[in-house]
Parts: sequence; structure tokens; C-alpha cells
Amino acid sequence: MAKCMGCGKTILIGADFGNGKLCGGCSGRIYYQNWKKREFQSIDELVNQKNKALQSAMEARFPQETINQICYYFDEYISAGFYTCVNGKEGQIIKVFSDFCVIYTKEANRENIASLFNGMFSEKKQPLYVSEKDNIVKGVMKGKILNTGIGYATAAIIDNVTKEAEEDERHDKALQIIPSGEYRINYNNISRIELKNSSSAGVIRFIPNGIEDNDYYSSIYFFFDTTIPFKTKKMNQVVNYAFNYMQDRIYQCNNTKMVPMNQMMPMNQMTPMNQMMPMNQMTPVNQMMPMNQMAPMNQMAPMNQMAPMNQMMPMNQMAPMNQMTPMNQMAPMNQVSPNNILAQNVYGDSINKGTLDQTHQEDMFEEIRRYKELFDEGIISEDEFNQKKKQLLGI
Repeated sequence: MAKCMGCGKTILIGADFGNGKLCGGCSGRIYYQNWKKREFQSIDELVNQKNKALQSAMEARFPQETINQICYYFDEYISAGFYTCVNGKEGQIIKVFSDFCVIYTKEANRENIASLFNGMFSEKKQPLYVSEKDNIVKGVMKGKILNTGIGYATAAIIDNVTKEAEEDERHDKALQIIPSGEYRINYNNISRIELKNSSSAGVIRFIPNGIEDNDYYSSIYFFFDTTIPFKTKKMNQVVNYAFNYMQDRIYQCNNTKMVPMNQMMPMNQMTPMNQMMPMNQMTPVNQMMPMNQMAPMNQMAPMNQMAPMNQMMPMNQMAPMNQMTPMNQMAPMNQVSPNNILAQNVYGDSINKGTLDQTHQEDMFEEIRRYKELFDEGIISEDEFNQKKKQLLGI
């Protein structure tokens, strides 16, 4: 014997709830019969049933464990993005969620569902051709009624046997594609869905990715009733409500799996594989200059002071590095001939060559006067003075 999860009383027979049971009084108190199958028409109905059950459970002072179990029973569907539920034909039920749906099929009704499938998707029997009708008429007119009748009767028997064999094969194949119990369908595995109505039933067909439209035995089906008096319009509304939602979700899932064509790089603009740098020739990461050794941004030359690209010397015209004059072999700045350089002041203005020569002569005479003072003071000899003077005058 078990104990009721609500009141704690010992019960012989009770309603199964989670891992335990509820007595008749407690199950009726929280309206368990209305929501135990979780066949809600909308998320609003689900939330309302949850709040109503919880309020009644707390008023009846149910144990906290039982209240938590009630919450889980509803929240499992809420967190999965529950949308709606539709009761179909022959015991089928479909529950629609944001990223998937679940089709429930009773094992006992699979035979009837297979018959519905064959009635809606099997090839129809071809009528007699005109030529066959003409042959029957000609046979009757020529008095060959018996032979003609026997011939067509034999053909009809063979045709019926063949037809029955084909129907049995289709029926077996139909049973294989109608799983019993719960069957989950993820929208990202479906390319599209179809809605079809007939005089006997309606059906939602789920076509998986990579399946052709005429491959009926690789699709998944949910059948609903269109023959109940005064309820056909309501059923169509409920089915269309679920169908439109699933169609939108499948479309969104298919679009998020691929990059739009207008955002892809054209093939003719991509770098050919044979022109890409091999991986073994790229600079290893451990040999790259550390970020903390690079010139700070505030010390780099401003963009407006850099030489324009069209004025820079092409790379193929620059002297190779091994042919440039080493720094220690270059002439000191004070020994460079003024006639061989282009002097510029700090503002970038060119200096007149005559002015440069005059300045040089003044410096030369000033240097001779300085050596003359050294001679007069007896620091250097007369020969040393004359030798330096001749050197400065270029004699």
C-alpha cells in the first residue's frame, strides 16, 4: 500500500503522480484530471492551470516535496517553449514546442493510420484506356462476346492480384514509417512541412532535409479528423494555428544554418590556394615583436606629415641593405662640402648658395685669426702657424 503525496493517508488505489500517488480527494482538489496529460491548447492555459493547482495545493497544506513536483510537472514544458497541443485522428497527439514537436501514436491504432496514409498518398487506379473500350465494343459487334469476356476477365483477375500485392507492400511500408509511442521531430532536421485535407482526414507532412517531394515513405505524418460534425471548422483552426507556427520556426532554423549569399565573398576575389603563404613560412608567434616594444601611438608620425604613397621611392629602386654605406664610414657633418649638399633651415626653406659660401669664408678667416693668437702667445711655432694657414687657404 502507498501513501498519498497530498494528505499522507494510506491508499489502495490512487492516481499516479510523479514517483508517487494521489488519493481521489487530493487529486480532485488540485484538478489533476484536467492537466495530468499536459494536453494544453496554449501556454496561457498551461500557466493558468499551474497557478490554480499550486494555490489549491498550498491551501490544502500539501508537503513541500509535492508542491515542488507540481511545479516541475508544468515548468518542464514552459522551459522547453511549449506552444500548443492538437489531438489528432486514431489516437495521435502532437505537442508543439519552440524548437521541436513530439508526435504520440498509440500502438493499437497504427493499422488504421497506415490505411489513412495509403488512402491519401497511394497511386490511384488508372481508368481503362479508350483503345481498350474500343476493343470491347468491336468484340461484341463481331460476336466474340465469350472470348472477349474471358480475356478481359482473366486480365481483371491478374490485375486484382497484382493490386492486392502492391497494397500489402504499401501497407507494410506505411507501418514502418509510423512509429508507436513518442516520436520527437527537431525543426532543424526538416526542410519544410505540408498541410493536406481529404474527405476522410487531414494530415501534416514533415519532409526531412534531403528528401524529394515524391518520396512519401521517408516523411513523418500527423493525421487529424475532418469528419466530426460541427467540429471540422474548429479543428481546422487549431491545426492551422499549430501548422503556421511550426512552418515559421522551420524557416528560421533553416536560415540560421547558412550564410546569406549576398554576404559571401565572390569566388573571383578570393586568394587562390597556390598564392597563399605556406604555414611553415609564416613568422612564428614567439618571434613577433612584443606589443610593449612597439612605438606608442602618440610618438608615431601623424598621417598628414607622412610622404604620400605616390611620392615614395618604389621598393625595387631602393639600394639593397648590403650595399648601403655603413654608418661609421659616412663623412662627418662638419666635413661635408657645402657644394655637395642641399641645405635647409628649420622651416624647410632652401638657403642661398652665395650666402653659404660667404659664411664659410668668414669662418676660415676667423680660424686663421685664432691660430695667429696662439702663435703670438708662443703656444705654437711660426712653422706650425704657416702650415695651418696654408691648409685653411687651400694653398
